[in-house]
Amino acid sequence: YTNKEMKSFIFDELSRMKDGRVQKVYSLRYFSGGKMTWAKIGSLLGFSSQTAINLHKKGAEILKRKIH
Repeated sequence: YTNKEMKSFIFDELSRMKDGRVQKVYSLRYFSGGKMTWAKIGSLLGFSSQTAINLHKKGAEILKRKIH
């Protein structure tokens, strides 16, 4: 995979999730020009840093299953 293909794969898979916040968390965390903190992500999206972490974890579990 190229970086562009991997990004496309990640967002295709995350877009299928019922909770659209997961895709927003990944976008801010990895594709916003620098690794954004959980607190900043939560603040921008209107929830706690722990919620941002939990949403990221949900996405990671889905991606792990799809990759293997």
